Amino acid sequence: MTCEPSPAPARPTKTVVRADVLEWLTCTPLDARHAVVASLPDYGELPEHAVAPWRVWFTRVADAIFAAAHPSSPVVFYQSDVRHAGTWIDKGFLVQQAAERAGAALLLHRVVCRRPAGTITGGRATWSHLLLFSKQLRCSRRFTYADVLPDGGPRVWVRGLGLVSCQEIVKMIRQESACGTLVHLFAGKGLLLEVAREQGLHTVGVDLS
Repeated sequence: MTCEPSPAPARPTKTVVRADVLEWLTCTPLDARHAVVASLPDYGELPEHAVAPWRVWFTRVADAIFAAAHPSSPVVFYQSDVRHAGTWIDKGFLVQQAAERAGAALLLHRVVCRRPAGTITGGRATWSHLLLFSKQLRCSRRFTYADVLPDGGPRVWVRGLGLVSCQEIVKMIRQESACGTLVHLFAGKGLLLEVAREQGLHTVGVDLS
């Protein structure tokens, strides 16, 4: 009798979809296996949008994300505030308004430093909101998290997620849920998809480019 070697475990899959996020959400059902991560662009990344219509668009997309996510799944937002015409646009606040409309609770609110503390900037904030929501999940008391990450880690592009931020997002999803697939909306260069795959999660990235 010949003993056959055990097959190697299958590598988690990665699917990249070139599509408008709103359109994709309306035609793609998400279930309890799917954790959702989003980093919505600001008006500077969408040159065709003035600030007022951009805010309407931002609110519409945030509402659609909470509506599409399964009640027992985590929903993570990574957002950086921006300055416009002498005022701040707080994207974390806009996301939390959408969460309240959807009946989702804020489980974790963490701050990620994009530049060293004390750095002076004229436009984009030097830190980002890292927000974890869910309608039904509640954080386990087995795990604790740093409220402030002093360095988000190296980035593939200037406005993208840093490596440390990606690792922390994956850790939160794995520790706080049983989801096996990470869905990254506005996936950009896809660094989070690769980090999640290395940690054993299937991944789906959605972006127009």
